[in-house]
Amino acid sequence: MKIIALDINNLTDARYFAAWNVNILGLNISPGDQEYISPEYFHALQEWIEGPEYALQIKPSMIPELEAFAKMYKEDAYLIFNENNSDYPKSRQFQIVNITQFENFDALRNEIEILSEQVSGIILECNDHSWKEIVALFDEDETQWMELLKEMPIFINLNFSQKSIQKFISHEIHGICLRGGEEEKVGVKSYDEIDIIFESIESFQNQES
Repeated sequence: MKIIALDINNLTDARYFAAWNVNILGLNISPGDQEYISPEYFHALQEWIEGPEYALQIKPSMIPELEAFAKMYKEDAYLIFNENNSDYPKSRQFQIVNITQFENFDALRNEIEILSEQVSGIILECNDHSWKEIVALFDEDETQWMELLKEMPIFINLNFSQKSIQKFISHEIHGICLRGGEEEKVGVKSYDEIDIIFESIESFQNQES
């Protein structure tokens, strides 16, 4: 199961997620956003981090200046959009899909299947719902959900519990999405809730080995 950590804008988060071997660190490069990270700080941060790839979270309004702006961060980074951008290589592009825009599970599945041919990955935004709430939202059998999450390049972003994480691991879904956030003060932050997620993953992997 792959992991993307979004909204990384401080060294504390970057080092924490890198230590847990996440696959991709997501950086918000849209000036004015609370999670914004400047090119200068990003370059300084890179000196301390090894392992993960990078993905740049960008607003559609920035697309005209995208190429020059993205190179300020990292030329081979993935880009994360809210809509499909045909001008950017499919192999380096992620798209955010909000679950609330769909009336039923079939509509969601059809959209995901189409998008999977157009982008490298899909971030399914579930607006802090729990897994139980998501399954109930469309009144769909959980088996169908697990098949979709396993077969498609989806990174699901929701309010994870230890039980839901264990279920996702056992069903070998493609990926999950976690988020960073503001520090309590420089270099200080609590990761109690996220620790549970990573410890559950580690425990399952140890059992399998």
